[in-house]
Amino acid sequence: MDSFSDLFDYWFPDGLYHPKFLDEVDQMLRNELSGKEKEFVKATIQQLTFVRELGKDVNLADSNEILRSGGEQQFYSLHLKRKQFNIRFLIAFEDNIPLFLCAFFERSGKRQTDYTTYIPVLRSRLTELLKEGTFYD
Repeated sequence: MDSFSDLFDYWFPDGLYHPKFLDEVDQMLRNELSGKEKEFVKATIQQLTFVRELGKDVNLADSNEILRSGGEQQFYSLHLKRKQFNIRFLIAFEDNIPLFLCAFFERSGKRQTDYTTYIPVLRSRLTELLKEGTFYD
């Protein structure tokens, strides 16, 4: 596989990911994940396996969770954690197809991640992704 998007294409040929999601992952690979790519790919494959096997029940695996968004659309947080990093992928499902919307490096600490700032971003990216021509597939 030549790129991170190839990994997603392999695991989810029908899945969709927002271009900014890929940009965020690429940025992390150049910065926080530099030298840790092998472990990151392993953690990503583990989470993609959970998504493929559990679908909308992906929150039952690992320390994944359903986000409180205040609307009908459910968003999910996938937790990619190793000793070297702590990453979150924020996704949604449309007709049981995973939609990868946002990725970020979670700072360590005792405080839980506050997702309230991400909800408007997730809603916006979901709308953009579902419009024809604004996603990679």
